[in-house]
Amino acid sequence: MKNNNISSIGIIGAGKMGSWFAVKLAQLGFKIHVYDIDEIKADQLAKDNDLDLCRDLITCLNNSDLIILAVPISATKHILKEILNMIENSKGLRVKAIIDIASFKKDHIQIYSKYPKSVTVGSIHPMFGPGKKHIKNSQVIVIEVPNRESDSQSIARFLKNLGFKIVYMDPETHDKIMGAVLGIPHSLSIILAKLFGKKLCEYIDNSGTLFKYLATFILASSNIEPNLTTEIIMQKDTIEYLKIFRKLIDEIIDAAENSMYLELIESRIDLQKKIIDLYGSNIFYDILYENIEEQQKELKKYCRHGNNDELSVALNNEDFSSR
Repeated sequence: MKNNNISSIGIIGAGKMGSWFAVKLAQLGFKIHVYDIDEIKADQLAKDNDLDLCRDLITCLNNSDLIILAVPISATKHILKEILNMIENSKGLRVKAIIDIASFKKDHIQIYSKYPKSVTVGSIHPMFGPGKKHIKNSQVIVIEVPNRESDSQSIARFLKNLGFKIVYMDPETHDKIMGAVLGIPHSLSIILAKLFGKKLCEYIDNSGTLFKYLATFILASSNIEPNLTTEIIMQKDTIEYLKIFRKLIDEIIDAAENSMYLELIESRIDLQKKIIDLYGSNIFYDILYENIEEQQKELKKYCRHGNNDELSVALNNEDFSSR
């Protein structure tokens, strides 16, 4: 797959990341087609950004050189199978390459081995959110698809030529890491919102620097699509880290109840020593203070306008059932 062979790209999924890819790739000069089972959402994305709307999936396959699948984790496997069936049963489809951007990979990546060699397949994970301003140096993990390693390399070259920074990873390692770096923050966003609830602003008004950062984290995470949060938390690798997290909480409670001072702070003392050995002082604490003024201003504005109750109701009623 070469860049000069790709002129038209189909985006399946008009959510936040699908929309990001649609807009950014259109700015690079690609012809963009968008499809979503929610036609109203896809139609709005197309109209707002002068993109082409596909009324069905096969139209997107027939008008695109490359398909980028930006759908919920739980839907990725099903849609990959649906696309494979269309390729096998329809002659002369234009599509030459297919990429998914799902946050976890193990449940669907084996499906790519069934795709014909004439279609380049790849699985990637953008390590940024829809607020990213530019493609340049935005990190993308390219997952090594079993038995299709040359395809993964082709996908990586294509993305690198667009300006992305590429990191390679196998599916097992990727999902284990994502259980930590996605699963724990998404879980904490729910735990903290439930913990502080309607009193969040009361705590903000009487807090120091560290809590204000926690409050900003709670409020910022409300921007994440609820379906994404629930799907990430329900992943097996996330659950394994949550079990470890629960065990550590129990250990801290036990140490606190038994006045075991060293056990409470030993790991933090070790970390502080490493930072001071490297920098001479804890520059990360200084960074907290450098960026706190803008956060304080926005937190005060938020609490002054009385939106805290609305946030609390929304997060405390978070539904963890499959969607």
